[in-house]
Amino acid sequence: MVMTQSFSLRFIAREIPQQFLDDKEIAMAAIKKNPKNVELISDRLQNDENFFLESVKANIFSYREFPEPIREKRENVLKLVHNNAPLFIFPNNFRMDTEIVQICIGKRCSDLGCVHKSILTKEFLLLLIQKTNYVSYDIFSFIPDHLITDTDIAKAVFQRNGISYCFMNNMFKTREITEQYLSLDINNNILNYLPHNLLEDRDLVIRCLKNGVVYSLPNMYKNDKEIVMLGIGLSYKDPSHNHHVNLDTFIGEKLRRDNKFMLEIREKFPDISSI
Repeated sequence: MVMTQSFSLRFIAREIPQQFLDDKEIAMAAIKKNPKNVELISDRLQNDENFFLESVKANIFSYREFPEPIREKRENVLKLVHNNAPLFIFPNNFRMDTEIVQICIGKRCSDLGCVHKSILTKEFLLLLIQKTNYVSYDIFSFIPDHLITDTDIAKAVFQRNGISYCFMNNMFKTREITEQYLSLDINNNILNYLPHNLLEDRDLVIRCLKNGVVYSLPNMYKNDKEIVMLGIGLSYKDPSHNHHVNLDTFIGEKLRRDNKFMLEIREKFPDISSI
């Protein structure tokens, strides 16, 4: 066993007596050191399916060194992907296998980059988004160009991941993504998730406000009468708040000193409970 520490040096492994290269423990230690050592172990172990599966688990790159019949057996590949083997290690015939692909992408969205392009259809992508846990907006880094602007796929991604996930991954950092989201008619406000450069676009801010309930305004708009009135109105109509609105999150000091404007709010929202 001491010699297995040098098994990454293949010429040393060749000097090991054959009976030791039929020993599972020694052979596994050799493969962990260097996947190329697969060719030096006994034929019996090279064709042992259980040993094959354990070896690939120990060193993923050893997959490519085992004999073709054992590594091309679909049942073995299914066992490997269920055990978190990444898609990139497998040949194209398995990258075109929709069941195997779905399992892999269910564990890592990045495996989309290894899928054979022939199966990346709109229908299959929608199925992946619906049934897997890790398909996020990153999907647009891997899918064909003609599907990047597909509104059905975009809508499915947003609905599957939720607004909080989109925020955590800075999905609204560009105007293109924000415009795409607004075009999908998803009733969920993204105003508080926009970066400063997009917040400076007043028209975009108003469009975001109209896209769903909002409970606060960016400080730069708390003295903008139109935007303040729109924001308060949306919050006021939210049935879960029973007409309670925290005006401190909507109105700046300048507007609070504007008695005419404050009276207008009272008249428009007579039973508002936070004025």
